[in-house]
Amino acid sequence: AYDASLETLIALGLELGRWGRPEHARLVAEMLERLSRREPVRGSTYNLWSALWPYPATAVFYAVGLGALEADNFELLGAVAAARLTTERGEKAGTVERLAPAVLVSDKSNLRALFNSDRYTPLNDWLSQLFRPLVAPHAIENDYYDSFAPLFDRLEILFAVAYRAFDKGDRGWAPPGCWAWRHENQQKIQEQLKGELGALGQQAPLMRTGWFSSTEQAQKVLEEVYAFAGRLNFH
Repeated sequence: AYDASLETLIALGLELGRWGRPEHARLVAEMLERLSRREPVRGSTYNLWSALWPYPATAVFYAVGLGALEADNFELLGAVAAARLTTERGEKAGTVERLAPAVLVSDKSNLRALFNSDRYTPLNDWLSQLFRPLVAPHAIENDYYDSFAPLFDRLEILFAVAYRAFDKGDRGWAPPGCWAWRHENQQKIQEQLKGELGALGQQAPLMRTGWFSSTEQAQKVLEEVYAFAGRLNFH
């Protein structure tokens, strides 16, 4: 029912991703900012529901990202992911830093029960199932020719790369997604992104996002993400 109430916003997000231009990123960021702000609540609240308050913004962020990937619109995707959102405390946070599923809730055990998933990424799994019929209604899950899972995993890897591109910490952490346990997709996408950097240079998708000043910098961050993935040991 909750996702049904977001139906119009998700449809709008998909179309913005497909047809929007980089100059529309500020509009998208303002929408995500409003959706993610927690309203003041008197008294105590259940921690899980409080942590999930930004979920509508996360769903719309994914909608914009998937639409952009479908349309090869990396300029818009890059601008939205690079935007800075103002939190309810008046602080600034990057879009991925604020909205990635892995940062919304630290205790995943409660999420597994809520989203009926026994995997390491229950909220990501939920989003994958939410968007599958909207983006690739005829794709068959777990089929050799499934077109949706690679698209979804590529988006989440790009979000992880964006997080590392703007994070100055030394932990090497990045938000894991379904790709962290879909190892075959993970390897293929890594090879694709590396190959695109080598073959296309400044016209490679990672460079068109505007996150990097050189292909060497992009390659370094990509390697950081995959080094982190190797330490996760997700199965």
